[in-house]
Amino acid sequence: MCNNFKILLLAGFIAFYNLAKTQVLIEGQINNAPPKSTLKITCYKDNINYKEILSKSIPLNANGSFKLTLAIPKTAFSQLVIGDEYTNLFLVKNKHLKVSIEYQNFDKSVHYEGNGAADNNFMAGLLLAENELYHGPYITNKERDAYLHFEDSLTSLQLKDSTFIPKSNYSPEFVKFINDQPVYKTLFSQWLYSRQYKVLSYISKTPPYRYNYFDFLQIYKFKVTKMDELTSFLVHENDIISNFSVPDSIEGLTLDEALMLKNLMHRQFLYIDNKRDYQLTRFLRYNLGDVKEDLSFVETIVNDYKIVCTNPEYNATIDSVLNQIKTIQKGKPAPAFTLTDVSGKKVALSDFIGKVVFIDFWATWCGPCIEELPASHQLMNTFKEDKNVVFLYINVMDDKKKWNQYLTKKNAEGIQLFADEKQSNSLMFDYVFNGIPTYVLIDTKGQILSTTFKYPISENLQNLAQAIREAAKQE
Repeated sequence: MCNNFKILLLAGFIAFYNLAKTQVLIEGQINNAPPKSTLKITCYKDNINYKEILSKSIPLNANGSFKLTLAIPKTAFSQLVIGDEYTNLFLVKNKHLKVSIEYQNFDKSVHYEGNGAADNNFMAGLLLAENELYHGPYITNKERDAYLHFEDSLTSLQLKDSTFIPKSNYSPEFVKFINDQPVYKTLFSQWLYSRQYKVLSYISKTPPYRYNYFDFLQIYKFKVTKMDELTSFLVHENDIISNFSVPDSIEGLTLDEALMLKNLMHRQFLYIDNKRDYQLTRFLRYNLGDVKEDLSFVETIVNDYKIVCTNPEYNATIDSVLNQIKTIQKGKPAPAFTLTDVSGKKVALSDFIGKVVFIDFWATWCGPCIEELPASHQLMNTFKEDKNVVFLYINVMDDKKKWNQYLTKKNAEGIQLFADEKQSNSLMFDYVFNGIPTYVLIDTKGQILSTTFKYPISENLQNLAQAIREAAKQE
């Protein structure tokens, strides 16, 4: 019995030790954060679905310090969020990571030390470079000749040979993670660094970066001779394809289908192996919703994709989107939801059975949403005497305080509903959309009429009004 006890004790110790090894310790200092700030770290299964596997929040100490332990799988792509600011993390089990951040200069001051520092300084630098690129003043070239030159150049690019050459202090798990990602993100960053960072430093209207902030870019070795052509092509990809590579005679859903095919072909051409599979999967994951009303086209695209990409996990991701698209075809029951209005009252979609429902998904931070709200309100006022038509304005992925302030300032009309982060994610999956504004029309039986009204609706108000009138007549 004694021996058995020792065996059990030893087994318990081993189990405890193995459990401890699945944890990662993160501590740090956040200077000048707003009073009573909360730090939240969310871990995701991958950075295609952003499917949450765990999340933990703790209040910052009075001096801005914090310490938390997370029990993660072997690795976890994660985000650290404080207030309106965030940075990306790559966590590996059994690491002890230390971070320091100056809240008022958040992106430019993120710095890691300790076990796992190299991985995460890379992540912070890459995110900063991408943000600087997309918000910079230098994305201007949209001429047809330039685009055709970029497209002709693609055949000379050897992007498949672009590889992350790690230093000894990068974890092997991180090396694999990066080499499975689309390389164009780093091409963007390298282009920004070589073309703009030094210029911006000289004119010095931006705060200085920490010394050697962009050194992470030097560990990429590119066998690419026409970097400018590739990066410019990728920056302008969607706009230029919209403007120049599809005949003007194609409109509406057919135009979206043509653009999707064009984009998919480019990604299939540019990338191979893991990068190609990641690119194709991520692209379809976030764009199939644009053509969801043509189910046969969606199924054709998915079948073609599976011939190229045979990764079962990636295939399952796209299957989940396809299956959801099947559930929201015209005539199918609209996905149910219950949200709160400004007063805190719960409002369910089922409350409006017997009425035509027009939904406007929007957010206060979304410029196009705000731009189109007057048109949406104009449409609502067209039916203000019709008690069989209701307009729901659903705020997604937003800050509740800012939402309340906006509604008060604008004296907003209509039924205003707020979706928290979890509810927003659910709505975006259920109705298969990834961008806003998004508009949905539901008939008096609670069935889908349309989920793909196009932005800007201000150019299509008459057709929208006619669609609502016809739906109301069918009661």
